[in-house]
Amino acid sequence: MNKENSYDKSYPVTTMAIQNKVTECFKSMSVDEKRILIMASPIARNVDASEQDQILISAQQFADDCGIKVNSAYKQIENASKKLVDRSFSYVNDRGKKVYSNWVIDATYEDAGISLRFTSIVLVMLKILDKYNPYTRYKKDVVLKLKKDYSIDFYHLAKKNQAKNGFELTLDEMFTEFGLPESYRDLRNLKRRVLKSSLDELMNLPM
Repeated sequence: MNKENSYDKSYPVTTMAIQNKVTECFKSMSVDEKRILIMASPIARNVDASEQDQILISAQQFADDCGIKVNSAYKQIENASKKLVDRSFSYVNDRGKKVYSNWVIDATYEDAGISLRFTSIVLVMLKILDKYNPYTRYKKDVVLKLKKDYSIDFYHLAKKNQAKNGFELTLDEMFTEFGLPESYRDLRNLKRRVLKSSLDELMNLPM
């Protein structure tokens, strides 16, 4: 069997998993964009989605999972989906060639929520979780309720390194990992806008 088709689709519904490659592309994304990708991953896996398939992010489900009001949820996923449609990234293909790709082909605004069609390379990153494509598991009731700009990024690093009982991150690595603006080279800005707000939110959370 082809290794890209041999993944296990079943895992606890309270646990979400996402390829580490996806989180490496999280740079400069809003919290709601990250939430959409995290929520889309198990849906894409369980229906074995292709580029022709729409993945519905329900406003009610988004509200329930993220701990917000449903009337706010629709507007938030609408704004985040617009950003994802406009967003692109680059990668090197199997032939060593650099490729530019969009995240999302299109977004349809349904009564219940937003239906997204993802590009094929993004679907690979959302669906394929195996030893060839390292991934990190999240607790659904924790990760989607994080609200600060960089809390999900720190949570991902904590989960990815959980077996090591901790991790170290240099200033330069943080700028690269999180795609931080240069204004945060001012350590007062970094502490106030990135470190304190995110770490205060993450303290005492179940990992």
